[in-house]
Amino acid sequence: KWLNAGEIPKDINRFQMCDPIGDKQIERGDYFATVTWGISPELDDLGMCKLYLIDGYCGHLNYEQAAQAILNLFMKTRPIEVGIEKASLSYFKTYLDNLMKARNIVPFFRELRPAKRDKYEVRINQFIPYFGGGYIFVNKNANPEFLEEFLYEVARYPRLKRDDCLDASAYLFDFLTLYPPIGGEKIRM
Repeated sequence: KWLNAGEIPKDINRFQMCDPIGDKQIERGDYFATVTWGISPELDDLGMCKLYLIDGYCGHLNYEQAAQAILNLFMKTRPIEVGIEKASLSYFKTYLDNLMKARNIVPFFRELRPAKRDKYEVRINQFIPYFGGGYIFVNKNANPEFLEEFLYEVARYPRLKRDDCLDASAYLFDFLTLYPPIGGEKIRM
C-alpha cells in the first residue's frame, strides 16, 4: 500500500539498517544500501503489525559516500537505532561517530550479523506474510532511486543479481524481535 510521507504515523518505532558490502567490487565502490523502516507499536488480532518503508539510499558508493548516506538517512528519518552488518561496523562506526559528534548527535549502533546463505533466504522470506496480508506500507515520497531498486528486487526475488536493498530491509525482523509490538487483544475494564 502506498502512503504519502505525511500519512506515516508518528508513533511508530523507526530503525535504520545498512548493507554496506555489495556483491561485486567495482571501480565506483561496492553496491550499498541503507533503509529506514517503521514498526507499528501494536499487533492486530492475527498477531501481525504494520511495517512502514520510510526511506533509503542505495548505489555504488565508496566508504566515505556510504557513511554520508547513512548520516543523511539518520538525520532525515531519526531512527531509534542504526544497525550495520558486522563486516563493516568497526569502520563505519568510527567514521560515523566523528561525523555525528560534529553535529552533537549520539546514535546507537547495533551490530547486525548476516545469516548463512540458507538462513538468509529464510530471513527475507519473513516479508511474505506481511506483503500478502497488506501489512506493508511504502512511502511514495521516498528517495526515487532507492524505491525503484527496492521494488525491482522485491519483484524478482529470489532470482536476481543484486539484493542489497532487500537484504538491508530484512534486518527489520531482528529489530522486531528486540522491540516486539504489544499484543493484539485489547484489555477490557
